Amino acid sequence: MKKFFLMLLILGLSTVSFGQEFQEVCHVYVVDVKKARQTAEKLSQQPGTPASETGLLPGLTVFPVFYPKIGEEELTLRHYRFPHRRLFFTASIFFTDESEISPDGNSLTMEIQVGRKKYFHSGISGGAITEAAWPIPSQTVRTKLFTWVGRRLYLVGLECQCKESRKAN
Repeated sequence: MKKFFLMLLILGLSTVSFGQEFQEVCHVYVVDVKKARQTAEKLSQQPGTPASETGLLPGLTVFPVFYPKIGEEELTLRHYRFPHRRLFFTASIFFTDESEISPDGNSLTMEIQVGRKKYFHSGISGGAITEAAWPIPSQTVRTKLFTWVGRRLYLVGLECQCKESRKAN
């Protein structure tokens, strides 16, 4: 009986140390295009001025970093409130091993949806979708969606970077 539990412990530890070699680090952002253009025009009129002094970030909202769950047929959803609006946007990341774009079949699909409600599944039309082979260390994948909210144009983006995780010693 002791040997059985010892075997389970060794098997469990080996799975932890050899399991996930890569991790995704993701974040979403929203850019008010009009404010960004106004800032760019100000910068072009003041050559040589550092961006931090001119306020390069007006109109940009960056949301906290998150780590999607990596695994076969795993879907990670994140819901965010659109800045200063009664809208939501949903960022989804889906990993699969049945893709035709990668030699080994592994890929990730990223999607952004904007609407009056939170979306709890992917594949709804009207959003932006990106599919990429996975994993490729140091690869950055972006999904961008330009959308009109009221009379303003916004860029909503989802960005993920594949990084090698530190292996346990």
